[in-house]
Amino acid sequence: MKRTGHGLIATTARSLAPFRLYRPESVADAVDSLARCPGATLLAGGTDVAGQINAGLQPHAVVELRRVRQLEDIHVTPDGLSLGAAVTHDRGARDPSVAAAIPGLAAAWRQIATVRIRNRATVGGNLMARKSRYEMSVMLMALRARLHFAGPAGACDIAAEALWTDAAQSDSLLTHVVLPLPPGTVFGYDRSLRPTVTLAVALHRDGTAATGHAAIATEWLSPCLLPLPPMRDLRDARQDAQTIAAMALAQLPGDFADVMTPHWYLARVGKVLLARTLREIAND
Repeated sequence: MKRTGHGLIATTARSLAPFRLYRPESVADAVDSLARCPGATLLAGGTDVAGQINAGLQPHAVVELRRVRQLEDIHVTPDGLSLGAAVTHDRGARDPSVAAAIPGLAAAWRQIATVRIRNRATVGGNLMARKSRYEMSVMLMALRARLHFAGPAGACDIAAEALWTDAAQSDSLLTHVVLPLPPGTVFGYDRSLRPTVTLAVALHRDGTAATGHAAIATEWLSPCLLPLPPMRDLRDARQDAQTIAAMALAQLPGDFADVMTPHWYLARVGKVLLARTLREIAND
């Protein structure tokens, strides 16, 4: 926002000061642009950047990524399902590789945002905005995804949950996200009580055992990762869903609360949502 003698006025692209524009055609070129202009604004779909500009962002440099086709790749590798950072919500939800690898993720992805935003907003933009009201990080945390970066200091990867605590990637480019695919991966997502609470659950069934994680978040709190107690098989998830959910939510940190929602409410509602989601995905 700009402050004038008439009050606060929202800025737009037309009110921006001149800035340097880089239009790389490869990841290496994009990294080189970041090295030459530390603190440059990365632009892919532009939905979040447009909001930042309206809120007062005045970029000194912009690295526009639409020509870096490598960032749009979706494929299965030995490490898991790889999603390029420039994959849009719409394309990711419709891609056959996603639907085949983790059907529950494809179904959940289709619920995010409006049609206009879904066709523009990208995985990378959703994550790197680091805004708790954006939903990809909740799903990726439960699925134990890793985020891969390229930057002037070299390549690295971090766990999805480290996105909220690790600021070291601020001058790096998120290139892709890798979701591991343990045997029998099933996934569920409940956003029926947004913005108060959202919850994602991933289970992995392997013969006589089942393991998994849940991630819980609100529109105002960054996601919290909750390991699920060991289960003998998915029958436990169906028959003992209430007990498993209670044990998982008992790990919810005492400070997981905001001005709108107390801890006791989030723990209670989270337990209900988790038990319901466990029963649903255990039947898949």
